[in-house]
Amino acid sequence: MAATEPSPLVSVVIPTHNRARMLRRAIGSVRAQTCPDWECIVVDDASSDETPEVVRQYGDPRIKYLRLSVNSGQCAARNHGIRAAQGSYIAFLDSDDEWLPEKLEAQVAAFDADATGQLGVVLCGLIKVAEPSGVELSRKIPNLGRHPLRDLLDLGDNPPTYTLMVRRECFAHELWDERLPHRTDWDLCVRLARTQAFHVVPRYLVRAFQHEGPRTSVPDNPWSGWEYCIDKYRADLQALPKSLSRHHYFAFRAYYAAGVTSGARRHLLRAVWYDPSHPGRWITLGALLMGRRATGRVVTAYETLKQLGHGGKPRTNADHGTLRAS
Repeated sequence: MAATEPSPLVSVVIPTHNRARMLRRAIGSVRAQTCPDWECIVVDDASSDETPEVVRQYGDPRIKYLRLSVNSGQCAARNHGIRAAQGSYIAFLDSDDEWLPEKLEAQVAAFDADATGQLGVVLCGLIKVAEPSGVELSRKIPNLGRHPLRDLLDLGDNPPTYTLMVRRECFAHELWDERLPHRTDWDLCVRLARTQAFHVVPRYLVRAFQHEGPRTSVPDNPWSGWEYCIDKYRADLQALPKSLSRHHYFAFRAYYAAGVTSGARRHLLRAVWYDPSHPGRWITLGALLMGRRATGRVVTAYETLKQLGHGGKPRTNADHGTLRAS
């Protein structure tokens, strides 16, 4: 009888769709990890480019290739990778980004140092980079404290997928929500935070690239993820009216950025209703009644003042989109 091949320590899941050129960089960053005990599961979401050839060229038995016959979206691709994973921990990397060499080692060390047995999710910092210029745009360490569920519901942070390492047992009951058009990382973290402890490695270990290439999480309607999550977590948010107000406010921003005034007005009114003591909500509502140009100027000025009040740094990394005044 042949000896059973030992399971890897970490399973890396990379969903991809028509990103053969970028995929080389992502896989290369996994192969450069100082922690060598991994498997890399590339889930090809029905690409029509040379993605299969890119994966085969490595000849590395640690790199596995799964192909979906129908384009199913990034959440479905990640779930296929999770079901195939053999590692004790699962880490996620988008095919257009890369890890710094010590990313896996640092996160595994955090799990090893846990004496409580409650740690289920380890995050790390990231660097955003413009492509193709290579100019660094920003640096961010996830801002989740001792109460990650409350912090997440309050939109205190939105941990990006590529910073996550999760204990595999956590996925026995929770997977990526394949119905959600975007805000998928926030949604998964909320559900994990109900039962798992979180830890943040305060190091910048991911390089996330902003580019004009194909995107994997662009919804048809930019407000759809906000509305879906408001409905999904309404019971939690009703107990936190100021948090619920923030969700409606960002739904307003998404509608407004798309030029859909009726939806913007509806969510802004709800934001005021749930947090009537917030001066910014009333200021924005007054500007909305004055017209689109006034709204854009007032909201932009208000957001700038709010950032200055937080030391020049945005309060949240929530994926709300940019307002455009016309």
